Amino acid sequence: MNEITKIRIKTVLNYGIGIAALIFAAYILLK
Repeated sequence: MNEITKIRIKTVLNYGIGIAALIFAAYILLK
């Protein structure tokens, strides 16, 4: 794997974790 691919995968993972955290927080607040 080259560096650009690694960076892209890392960015997508971080973005996904951020979205999941927001959904989780909203779920707790609205519960």
